[in-house]
Amino acid sequence: IQSNSVTRLFRANGYRPVWYTPNWGLQDRNSYSETTFNPRELNEFENIVLKRFWIRPFLKQGMEHMYRLKTLWILDHLKDISKDPRATFVFAHILCPHPPYIFDRVGNMPEPQIYAHRPPGSHDWYPKESYVDQIHYLNHLIEETITVILNNSTVPPIIILQGDHGAACDGTSDNPNALMVRERISILNAYLVPIDLRPKLYASMTPVNTFRLLG
Repeated sequence: IQSNSVTRLFRANGYRPVWYTPNWGLQDRNSYSETTFNPRELNEFENIVLKRFWIRPFLKQGMEHMYRLKTLWILDHLKDISKDPRATFVFAHILCPHPPYIFDRVGNMPEPQIYAHRPPGSHDWYPKESYVDQIHYLNHLIEETITVILNNSTVPPIIILQGDHGAACDGTSDNPNALMVRERISILNAYLVPIDLRPKLYASMTPVNTFRLLG
């Protein structure tokens, strides 16, 4: 992760690499990136502690607030960096729309909800209605951000918008049904590229082939 081929390729061709990522695994540091990371966020170990032990109810609201700040911070910086005339490769990994649910349909922090009984298997993705509301508002934020990037850019940018996995609102990984599998492995994979590159794109293209074709 820290020494990946894509970042090395861009750097060798004169691009300034910048990463905006969650504190997951080795994504929170990269020797090739000039990124100054945003305010404190929970790392993987702390997330596991919050999910598995009794302290979670007391800290959940603070965790959700940090995730919200992280998402808004990254999107704001994507707008700002588009004003920089230097050739830049930006990798932004946004946790949202993954839980926790930090936006309702109009962008407010959802009201805390306590459920006496959750349906089997949905776990942290419950309730599905909250996931739908969050992705509805996130779509608005992404569209707004892309519009600003396009308006700010003196050279037309290449924009790649991908999901790393789909939702998990139905079923479980231990006992997946057909709906769970389809829901989990289906992702958004959208490209804005120059006209001469568009013939390289094809309907079944997956992220593993993105930079093989467009690099």
